Amino acid sequence: MSGKKPTAAPPTARLSRACVMIIVVASVERFAYKGVASNLVTYLTEVVEMSTSAAAKSVSAWSGVTSMLPLLTAVLADSYWDRYSTITASSLLYVVGLIGLTLWALLHTRIPCSTLFFPLYLISIGQGGYNPSLQAFGADQLNIGDDDDDGDNCAKAETEEQRSKVKSLFFQWW
Repeated sequence: MSGKKPTAAPPTARLSRACVMIIVVASVERFAYKGVASNLVTYLTEVVEMSTSAAAKSVSAWSGVTSMLPLLTAVLADSYWDRYSTITASSLLYVVGLIGLTLWALLHTRIPCSTLFFPLYLISIGQGGYNPSLQAFGADQLNIGDDDDDGDNCAKAETEEQRSKVKSLFFQWW
C-alpha cells in the first residue's frame, strides 16, 4: 500500500427539494399546454366541425395571445404584485381553464361552440402570469450571495465554484 491518505471527494452540486419541485411543476405545466395546443386544430376540425382555415386561424390567435401575455403580466407582476400572489392566482386560473376545457369537451353537445374559447383564454391568462413569475421565483431559490434570505435555498454551497455549478444545474433543467 502507498502511504497516501484517502482524500474526501469534493461535494457535488445538488438542487434542493424546492428547486426540484419548481422544475417538476413547470414541466407538468408545459406538458399540459403542449398537449392542448398540439391537438387543438384536429379537435376543432373533427369534433367542433370548424373549417380547417377557421380552426388554424383560431389556434394561431390563441397561441399568439398566449405567447404575448407574459410580456404584459411580467411587468405587472414585478411592479404591482408579488411573485407568490401572481403564481398562486395564475396557477388557479390555469387549472380552472383546464377544468373548463375538460368539461367543455365532455359536454360539447349541450354547450354553444362560442364558449370553447373562454377556458382556452383562461389558460392563456394563467400561463401569462405563471411563466415569468415561476422562473424568477426559481432563480430566487438559488440565493446566490444574498445574506438577508433565510429560506430553503437551492445553493447550499460554500464556494463560488459550487454556487456556479448549482446555478448552471438549475437552468440546464429549466
